[in-house]
Amino acid sequence: MLYLLADWSTHFGPLRLFDYVTFRSAGAFLTAFLLVVFAIPPLLPFFRKHCVQRSARTDDAPQQKPVTPLMGGVVIIAGIILSTLFWGKLPERTLFVFIIATLALMGLGMVDDIIKTRYLRSEKDGVKERTKLIVQAVVAVFAIYALYKTHGAVTMQVYCPFSRQPFQFLPGTENIAV
Repeated sequence: MLYLLADWSTHFGPLRLFDYVTFRSAGAFLTAFLLVVFAIPPLLPFFRKHCVQRSARTDDAPQQKPVTPLMGGVVIIAGIILSTLFWGKLPERTLFVFIIATLALMGLGMVDDIIKTRYLRSEKDGVKERTKLIVQAVVAVFAIYALYKTHGAVTMQVYCPFSRQPFQFLPGTENIAV
């Protein structure tokens, strides 16, 4: 949303900074960092009460089990998503592909943490590793396909050893240019 301030750069010159992706990415980083730093202290009592797992003992010695806090990633992902929506160019399709992929992977982590807290299993339980890997691969394939179909997002050139011209895969089409 803040990139719209660049439209006013003819009236006030320093607003041209909002045209540059490096300035907006630095602003997004700083915003996400501050959101997370200031959001965690008020939420810490809630996480301690509802989102804590007693982890399994590492050895046979009688000792108190260490406490592992869960669901902290929700705060981090919320900070990232909010700062991305605040500083990013909203009409760009690539931005939404990355947001949807991030939310899908956050959902996987959330399901994993909910299974761990709800059923009071050991640290190694939750969503099985094979299922996590399959879900992550499916999300990655869909994100790559969506980016490939986005015109102007990706241009891929493949150089073959015995060809002078590279093969170009043009996004948004099924054509291969030589």
